[in-house]
Amino acid sequence: MAEKTLDKLIETLRTEVIEAAEKESDQIIEGARAEAAAILAEVAVQSEEMIKKAEKESKSILDKGRGALDQAARDLNISVRNDLLQLLKSVLGREVQQGFSADVVEKAIGQILENVGIGVSLVLSEELAAELGNKVLDRLHSMSQLKEVQVDKALPDGIVLSHSEQGWSYDISSEAVTELLFYQLSPSWIRMMNKENK
Repeated sequence: MAEKTLDKLIETLRTEVIEAAEKESDQIIEGARAEAAAILAEVAVQSEEMIKKAEKESKSILDKGRGALDQAARDLNISVRNDLLQLLKSVLGREVQQGFSADVVEKAIGQILENVGIGVSLVLSEELAAELGNKVLDRLHSMSQLKEVQVDKALPDGIVLSHSEQGWSYDISSEAVTELLFYQLSPSWIRMMNKENK
């Protein structure tokens, strides 16, 4: 009987040890599953945060890119507009230069003198004096409104009318007329260009 009891005792111990080991292994497996589930949940949260962060960064990059493209388009528009204005000014300058003849200058001087009275000094550029010729210069010298008529080699183009007693002076040259016309016309040109861009 002792042997049966010993066998029974060994069997009981074996059963208890195996059951305990199985129970412990089940607990370890459950713990591992719980830990794995927690890790997966944490990874899911982190991946969601990373996705949101990446989406936010990509949106920011796209917005910056769009902003940069918009700025580049504005800069190009301004640059083209300025280039066109300079081209128009150049064409205007050539047209004014062609129209700035000795006859036109003589008529302009006559008109100005009618309006300003006597005591006016006239300074002509050497080039314009040569274009006007001696007859016109003699006529200008004979005008009662003119105090004096001079030719100035340093004057690049055109005439200068002045009245020292009244304190005024007018520079009338193709460059001055071009600048004045450009100043007057450029707002209209800009409006036309802006209208075309819309």
